[in-house]
Amino acid sequence: TNVTTLNRINSFRVILFMGNAKGLVSYARGKGSDYEIAMENGMKNLKENVLPINVDAFQALVAPMTVSTNGFIIKVWPRPYQRAWGHPLTYMMLNLIGL
Repeated sequence: TNVTTLNRINSFRVILFMGNAKGLVSYARGKGSDYEIAMENGMKNLKENVLPINVDAFQALVAPMTVSTNGFIIKVWPRPYQRAWGHPLTYMMLNLIGL
C-alpha cells in the first residue's frame, strides 16, 4: 500500500464523463489504491450509469429536466441557442450529450 509519512493511506480518485452526442450521457466516480484501479472502478460505474436524454432536432430540450443520481443533481433548462456558462466540465458534459 502507498502510505504517507503521517501513516495515511493514499487513494486515487477519478471522475469520468462520457457521451455520444446523440442523447446518451454517463458520468461516474472511481476510487482505488492506485490510478489504474481507480480508472477500472470508474469505467465499471460509468457503464452502469447511462442516462438517455431526448434530443429534438430544433431545440435540445422541450421541457426543463432534473436528474438525480449518485449524489449529483443535474438541472437542464431549454434554450433556443447555445449559451454556455458555469463550470467548464459541465459545459463539456453537455456537449458530449449533444445539447
